[in-house]
Amino acid sequence: MWNISLRKRAAKNIAKAPQKEREHMEHAIRDMYADPLAGDTIKLKGLETSYRRRVGAWRILFDLYTKDCLVDITAIERRASTTYRKR
Repeated sequence: MWNISLRKRAAKNIAKAPQKEREHMEHAIRDMYADPLAGDTIKLKGLETSYRRRVGAWRILFDLYTKDCLVDITAIERRASTTYRKR
């Protein structure tokens, strides 16, 4: 069982999303408690602990710390050409 940390920025973006999309993101986050790498998840290039999970048009960006069994969700953003530039 993994621990999940959700940063303020990510929580705000979930709250702004339309209800149906918000439900999909919340379901994906619940699934991450059992297996954070399940679903459409890939490791981001050049960053040792950073991953992204695709949920429709949204991206859940997170850091995975296996030693501490921690998933740190740093951002949840709608997919755009600038989504990955900040990382």
